[in-house]
Amino acid sequence: MYDRCYALRPDFFQALFDAFIECLVPEAPAAYASWMASLQEQFGLVLAVDGSKLDAVAHRLKLLWNERGVVLPGCMTVFYDIFRGIPRRMFFYANAAEAELTRGMDCLSWIPKGTLLVGDRLYCSIQFFAAVIAAEIHGVFRLNGTIKVRRIKVQARHVGRREFWEDVLVEVGGTNGLPILRLRLIRYRGFDINGRRISRDILTSVLDPRKLSV
Repeated sequence: MYDRCYALRPDFFQALFDAFIECLVPEAPAAYASWMASLQEQFGLVLAVDGSKLDAVAHRLKLLWNERGVVLPGCMTVFYDIFRGIPRRMFFYANAAEAELTRGMDCLSWIPKGTLLVGDRLYCSIQFFAAVIAAEIHGVFRLNGTIKVRRIKVQARHVGRREFWEDVLVEVGGTNGLPILRLRLIRYRGFDINGRRISRDILTSVLDPRKLSV
């Protein structure tokens, strides 16, 4: 079995996985993350995107135990269906040096229009937001220090004894050939369920608070 798999190209396993997921999706109930199930009414599909190199996987493959040559395991970008609890699409790249953000932009074309895409700080870039908007999908990503935001209007604000949040319309970009984009900045200062102080800054391309509330 291992000898037979050894000669197969990654494209075969990609096609096999895609066919399996295509059969699985109609049978998989959207039973996860029920506390935010109302988002399905607004977006239909909510995906989390992330990327990873495959070094750790390569070290554990029995298929490679007797391989004396140097193995270059590559990397993957995965889109996870939050409500079904399954990886919806997985993209393999033989070149492990391929930038994760570039891979993410290359993979956007398969995502249905109107989908909400969630990611960490890496995906919070003007280029990625521009690609998301061009693909007619929505993005919500944790703010990183590379983006300078220009505040336009405070749409809502709450100041309490133990927490603070605000919803601000902002602009980003406009320098170094980057487009000017209008986004929403959500800022939160408070405590988590364990009483630990937390601070969150989020950028999203969903401008309507009725569609995606604070």
